[in-house]
Amino acid sequence: MQTTIIKNYTSSLLLVSILLLASILRFYHVSNNPIMLDEAYSEWFAALSYKEHWTSATEFGIHPVLYYSVLKFWTSLFGDGHIALRSFSTFVSILTLPFVYIFGKNIGGEKMGTKIGLLSTFLVAISPFQIEWSQIARPYSMMTLGITMASAGFSWYLRHNNTKHYDRSHMHPRWLADVCIIIGGSLSLWSHN
Repeated sequence: MQTTIIKNYTSSLLLVSILLLASILRFYHVSNNPIMLDEAYSEWFAALSYKEHWTSATEFGIHPVLYYSVLKFWTSLFGDGHIALRSFSTFVSILTLPFVYIFGKNIGGEKMGTKIGLLSTFLVAISPFQIEWSQIARPYSMMTLGITMASAGFSWYLRHNNTKHYDRSHMHPRWLADVCIIIGGSLSLWSHN
């Protein structure tokens, strides 16, 4: 019992440390590069009204409009400067990491789940590709969050498919996996084509 508590505490501490490291890596130099043409398009689109997002989107761009609508809401809260514009992608990228952990933990199973979850979270946290995506005002981080959420939900079903060997007292509600699949799938489909 006490060993389990220590392992859970250590795992939680490592996960929080990885999230902190990811935050530092993603926010470091977020404002160093000038706005690219694609980001200028995001900035322009976020300045349009919600009605224009949903009625004229096909005239202006090829991407679904959920990202731009959420970015408009974000900039209404935090301003429309370059750092505020890019910080939405940074926030979403950091929000992706707990779902990476859940996915890795479910895929790893009872014996290796925590280790695989932490390792996969660490690798995504330090990935130069993921860091770069998190520092540009484009829908890629939101699409990654959606795919990762849906994968975490599906992995729950994979892990708990054989229920006769699983202690149901520790089982998470099935609806939580369903919510991850539905929201994650919707985010990925409505963020990028």
